[in-house]
Amino acid sequence: MRELSGRGTLGTVNALTILAASAALIPTPPVLKYQRGQPEGVNPLGVACYEPATDTIYFDGPMLHRSVRAHETGHAFDDQILTAGDRVYFQRLMHAPAGPWDPEGDGTNSPSEWFAEYYAAAAMNHDPRVEANVAYVQPGPKRLVRFRKALVRLAARRGITDTFE
Repeated sequence: MRELSGRGTLGTVNALTILAASAALIPTPPVLKYQRGQPEGVNPLGVACYEPATDTIYFDGPMLHRSVRAHETGHAFDDQILTAGDRVYFQRLMHAPAGPWDPEGDGTNSPSEWFAEYYAAAAMNHDPRVEANVAYVQPGPKRLVRFRKALVRLAARRGITDTFE
């Protein structure tokens, strides 16, 4: 790895340079709405949630923080874009725990939450070496680069042109 300070060894391009260069390329799902409050009949687990039946991100408070929006957009991308095969691929890529993608009950350590966290980190262009503002998993720099590249390739194959802003 090549360090910008010049103290490190020469070699491959720094993974974080790749992250910064591709930050604007994170694809978003085609349909996404926002609604203040919580969906009826849903027990809210936090400040925001994605409701697949209506393709809506519900949130409490006057505004939706960008990192929370990125996480919930990750759930929407999962719901609207990913196939079962895509989920298996991303589960392996992230080294997420084995088991069901989105288990019933408490799925806080589920691959679904890992995907949303990786998506948010990629969309927010987080530096995993210094920023630890995630709820479920802390992606490593190399895995985050691979995740971002896989998202961009998937979007190209599926004709997705909208990107996270």
